[in-house]
Amino acid sequence: MRISSNDMPVADLFYEAAIIPEFWPKACEAFASEVGAATATIFAIDHLGTHRFVCTPNVRDDIERFSTDPRRLENIRPARALEQFPFTFARERDFMTEEELAADMVLNEFIKPIGMHWSAGCVFQEPTGHIFMVDLLRRQGMDHYSNDELAHLNAIKPDLARSIYLASRLAFSEAKTATTTLSLLGLPAVAIDATQQVLAANPEFQRLSPRVQTTARDRLYLDNQASRDLVSDALARMQKGAEGSVQSIPMVSDGTAPPLILHLLPVRRAALDIFARGLAILVFTEVGTVGPPDMRVLAGLFDMTPAEVRIARGITSGKSVEQLAELNKCTVETVRSHLKRVMFKTGTRRQGELIALLLGLSAPFPAQGNAK
Repeated sequence: MRISSNDMPVADLFYEAAIIPEFWPKACEAFASEVGAATATIFAIDHLGTHRFVCTPNVRDDIERFSTDPRRLENIRPARALEQFPFTFARERDFMTEEELAADMVLNEFIKPIGMHWSAGCVFQEPTGHIFMVDLLRRQGMDHYSNDELAHLNAIKPDLARSIYLASRLAFSEAKTATTTLSLLGLPAVAIDATQQVLAANPEFQRLSPRVQTTARDRLYLDNQASRDLVSDALARMQKGAEGSVQSIPMVSDGTAPPLILHLLPVRRAALDIFARGLAILVFTEVGTVGPPDMRVLAGLFDMTPAEVRIARGITSGKSVEQLAELNKCTVETVRSHLKRVMFKTGTRRQGELIALLLGLSAPFPAQGNAK
């Protein structure tokens, strides 16, 4: 196996990125250099056609434009490659005719305008049905990929695929751990993906039936249409990385049970973690639950440090930044720095959003009052 420019085998970079998503761009750069490509992109595509991706930094803006363009759904390459060269690296000309390439929208509208031309790629499916597409581009004027270079890519492919599967399983494990943490606090919670398929649920969630339950094919069902629409919209915006990805959604009562607040939380907050499949945790709390949240929720669910927990609880209790600085014997700037990290970890953008979220995560039993 060749050695990447930073003296690490490219396979090691893949596995490193599976654990630390921010390392995927570096892994993509090393991967591209293996065969003299200018760019490397890994797409995750769900059944709705949503494209999430990681790539070499030099093409990020261009891939972002492609991934949100409606014409991406006209791209015949993934289906053609999956049909003729499943789980195998191939050149676009291996499964497209000259006439198709001449009229190819992807080539003419997205690849050539950025100075690229030849493409080699691989398409495979995850057990859940999501498609992963790997694509490497060469600059105009260069020769196409040789058979030896394709063979080299196919030799690397098993490690790349395993790292992608590993990243996906780690995200699922994190979701399951989060629901268990909330179960210890008596809070109903369920892990769902972007299609609202239930991937993990705690026993408290089952007790919400029939108002909230799973239906055929493990899909989440809410008996309130307005709440269903709000959850769908929130998940769609979360998938796109839109502002306010952590959201609180009301679910009105039918008169026989108390109203609920649904808190939608992203499982992982790493910006480049495309392999989490849009995983989110949906936490259910009854209206009227008040008080600062349990330290175990904040530390376990959001991976906060003790200092960040103290600031989060203090803000939720109504204390100002200045008061928290005095109480914690630190500067106002330090408190603001902690608060900034708290908001990043919870996915909130405004202090009011943060307070509304954390108040809903208050533990419903007396042990909460003993947390210091």
